[in-house]
This record gives sequence, C-alpha cells and structure tokens, in this order.
Amino acid sequence: MALLDFGEIATTDAGGVEERVPVPGALVVTDDGTNVLIDTGMPERYIGNSTLIPYKASSMRAVMESRHTARHQLSLAGLRPEDIDCVIATHFDWDHAGANADFPDATFYVQRSHLRAARADPERFWPELWDVPGLRYEVVDGDAEPLPGIRLLETGGHVSGHQSVVVRLPRSGLVILAVDAIKSQHQLDHGAWEETAFAQARRSGERLAALATDAGQGGLLIFGHDAEQWAALRHAPEWYD
Repeated sequence: MALLDFGEIATTDAGGVEERVPVPGALVVTDDGTNVLIDTGMPERYIGNSTLIPYKASSMRAVMESRHTARHQLSLAGLRPEDIDCVIATHFDWDHAGANADFPDATFYVQRSHLRAARADPERFWPELWDVPGLRYEVVDGDAEPLPGIRLLETGGHVSGHQSVVVRLPRSGLVILAVDAIKSQHQLDHGAWEETAFAQARRSGERLAALATDAGQGGLLIFGHDAEQWAALRHAPEWYD
C-alpha cells in the first residue's frame, strides 16, 4: 500500500492563525494485481489557487501544487489513471472526490446511503466532481469486502454513508484508513465528533479505534487530516507491504 499526498487544506481562525492539514489518499495492489485507488483528491483547478472554498461560510482554502494531483501521485508508483481498476469513494466531499472524472475506466465503490445523500445536497457534494457521465458506481450497503483483502466499513457521522477502509498487509499487518471518520488524534482523544450527527460519528470513530486496539502492535490507524501523524508516515514512492 502506498500513501498518496493530495496536498493540504488551510484554515484560518479568528485570531488570524493558519493551520494546515494533509489530504491523504492511498493505492492498494491486491494479490491478483488489481490496482485500487482510495479517493482521488482535490480538483486540479485549485493548483496554485488560494481562493476560499465556496461552501457556506467556509474559511478553508486548498494548498495544491501539480505534484499533488492523483495523476502525478500515481506516477510515483509507475501507474497512470487508466491502470486503476477500482476506486473506493469514501465520500464525495470536494477534497476526496475532486478527480473522479480522471478515472472513467474504473469501477467506483460507494455506499448507497451516501450516493443518495450526495444527490440530495448538491451545494455540498458538487455534482460536477462526481456525477460525471460515464463513471460507473457500484453501490455498497453497509460493511462489505468487494475485493479480496479490502474491507469497507460503513462509518457514517461526518456525512451519511461515509466509509472507511481496512487492509491487511503481509508485513505491516492491519491498516485502517479512517478518513474523515477520525480526522486526527486530537479528535479521537477529546471526543470532538461531528456536532450534526454526534452519536453516529462517535460510534464510528470508537469502532475504528477499538479495531486498531484489538490489532495491538500490528495495527496502524491512519487519520484523515492529521498533520503530525502524516509527517511520520511513509508516502509514495515508498510502500507499506
């Protein structure tokens, strides 16, 4: 498994202090040679663009260079978009589904409940990023194992139908990609779950944390937007095997 660097999101608080967090993705190659991409990152239009993200009263802006595109990140592993067989769409927020259109040959796996939620809220889940003619979405209902060795866990709370990904690697052991079900160690430690769906988000986060605990030293829980953890992880072209 290779972790992909899709850039950063910058936010500025009321005191003018800026915080930057990473936007990770991942590439998994199964035993039978299937190339699986987990999320596609931010839209290329944000390369070098510091404009605020146009969502409600957002203070977020993308920090993105050409090296942060899904296309370039895959090239570090010697792959092109057309080499990707499947994309795991954890959810359709702009920083996770921004390059879906670059993968017309892939099968996308998404939770049915999230697909329904995205269609109902185009202000948040921008259709031009994911509802692209020709893209093939395979719906999943709850926990599933659509590919050998890759488990999808329904972890709603951040958004309806959010899904996290669990992979067991021969040497590295159990790897849990929490994505936005647990954005950071701080969120986990302080129980700072999504206010709009607090109980559901807490269940999802605590479930993933318990899974990592049960795995012991053989488990790696990767948060969705944790700058400190991200700096300590191996990124493409390095691999976890």
